Order: sequence, then C-alpha cells, then structure tokens
Amino acid sequence: YILPESLQPLLREFERLMQGMYAKLLVMNSPTELAAVWVVVALVPSVCEEAVFRGVAQSTFENGMRPGRAAAVTGLCFGLYHLYPTQLIPLTAIGIVLGVAVLRTGSIIPAVVGHLANNTLAVIGEYIHPTAGKETSLFADPGGATLTLSTAAGACLFALCMVLFLRGTRRFPPSPEKEN
Repeated sequence: YILPESLQPLLREFERLMQGMYAKLLVMNSPTELAAVWVVVALVPSVCEEAVFRGVAQSTFENGMRPGRAAAVTGLCFGLYHLYPTQLIPLTAIGIVLGVAVLRTGSIIPAVVGHLANNTLAVIGEYIHPTAGKETSLFADPGGATLTLSTAAGACLFALCMVLFLRGTRRFPPSPEKEN
C-alpha cells in the first residue's frame, strides 16, 4: 500500500485487532458451527446491509443526484462503514457493483444475493483453510507468481460475471416516454 511510513504501524495494529476479533468470531470446528457462523457473518449482514445501503441510502441519494452517482456514493459509504482501511477499495467496488445491480434490476434482491454469495465464499474459504488467529498480514508478500495468477483469475471471473449480468439486465431505469 502507498501509505506514509508514519501510518503503517497504526494500520498494522488495527489489522492485528481485527484479526483477533475474527479469530474469536470465526471458530468453525463442525458443520453446525459453520452454519452458525454463516448466519451471523453472511446471511444477516447481507439482508440488513443491503436494506440500509441500497434500500434506504441509495434510494435517498437518488432523490438529489443521478442514479449512477448515487450508486457510487452509496458504494463509498459501504466501504467506509466496514472500518477496515486496507479493504476500503475492494469493499467500495463491491458496494458500487451492488448499487448498479439495484439500478439495473429495480430491486435489492440481486444485491442481497450478490452480497450473500461474496460473504458465503469468505465463510467457506475460512472453514476450508482457516486463517483466523494465525499470523497473517496484508503486508506480507504473497509472491509475484501467486499475486499475478490470483489477480488475473479474479479479474477474469469478475469480467465474465459482469458481462453476463449486464447482458441479462436492462440499462438504468428507462426515462419517461416522450409523447409525440
């Protein structure tokens, strides 16, 4: 990350505290614990956060600005809400994509489903390969090949999903028909 050296110790401490919280929250030693964590970490936040961000905030912003801008502002608010500085950019991007999904479909259901899918993948990934409580760091170097491959795979998957989504939905809400 491009941060001043003076901020990096603060960010590392924040990251350590967040990892401690996740270490306690994400204990999954059985399918029953997996189900409980999924409800708390994936299902409830997906429904509640989408109701707040896309259902209330974005629709309120749309009263005073263009829909695309409202989705972007709501996406930024979504990223900031999570209070995880190192994840601000990806969380904001997810928030914007979910906002566009609401705009293109006229419903928050696709945003809830997308949010749920994202959180579910994170919970399943943590269940299969636990990192909670382990000394991991966003500052650790994953290695050039790993980073390049995972970035390329993620970008391709994201692009494919976006193409399919855009083909399957309409453009921003249609403007009122002009009368002749």
